[in-house]
Amino acid sequence: MLAGAQQNSSLLASRVKGVVILAMLVLFGTLPAFCQAPSATERAQLLKEAHDTAITYINTIRPKLFGNLTGKERQIYDEIQFRVSDEDKGWTAWGEVQNDVRIVNIDVGYFRRIQIDSDVPFLEQSSGREFGAEYIRYAAENLHNKATFIKSPYQFIGMSASDIDRFDADRQRKLQRTTAVINALSWVLAHEVGHHVLGHNDQALPSSSADQIAQEERADRWALDRLIAVHFSPLGGIIPLMFDYYATPQNTATERSRSHPADVKRMALMFQAMHDSLPLYRQDIEQKGASYTQFKEMGIHLTQVTTIGSVATHG
Repeated sequence: MLAGAQQNSSLLASRVKGVVILAMLVLFGTLPAFCQAPSATERAQLLKEAHDTAITYINTIRPKLFGNLTGKERQIYDEIQFRVSDEDKGWTAWGEVQNDVRIVNIDVGYFRRIQIDSDVPFLEQSSGREFGAEYIRYAAENLHNKATFIKSPYQFIGMSASDIDRFDADRQRKLQRTTAVINALSWVLAHEVGHHVLGHNDQALPSSSADQIAQEERADRWALDRLIAVHFSPLGGIIPLMFDYYATPQNTATERSRSHPADVKRMALMFQAMHDSLPLYRQDIEQKGASYTQFKEMGIHLTQVTTIGSVATHG
């Protein structure tokens, strides 16, 4: 049983990685390409640019994502202050009530992580090399060791300056990459707002891991419903989750000792939400020149793969 679960887990990892590329290409700045570790001045400038870009994205997303909220949800949402930290420390996003003020905070490092994760699948496709899992593990290990500099994905695979220029010159790909970042950030914002409107931040953190996981699952469900209601992709959350999926050993085996559901289970929920709501996206898909029938078939397959993988790695 264990061997079968491990085999299914490996199969899921390889399939999901390829699937993420296809899904983002259909439904949906980048990190600078360093040749060497930046100086303190350069690093400060990079963080400022990321900080300002994150604020621009958040201000663009909010009216589209939350503009049609009503009733109590609207009242709670209007009380929230959205902030982006200007220090690259936690690489996290969170919500809280501080001195009676509702806050959703995005660490600038977390936004940079989303940019990294969004670039990798497009760079894999462009270069013809599969390095995403290896790169994410490299980045996670360096973050764990509190490294002061982490190679960009471009540098990691040894791209030359001319290669990078050609990659960045593709306008269609740049649009897809930017949209991928927006979809990922939208899911993060919806999840954190969900905690507020569901009352999670108005009470003490549950003492048990099981109750904490249950709260996160409810916030995930609220976020997915919100995304679908305004025709944002419910697959956007895959991007930030893929980092944790590849970076966390025994993702499901350690779930009971953590505060969040296993990432593979959260991704399975996203694929199921996409499958269930797919007819709403038919016009969006066909306007991008894709086949709705083929996308539907792919969605059914992926829903089965992620669901089986989620159960197998948890069993």
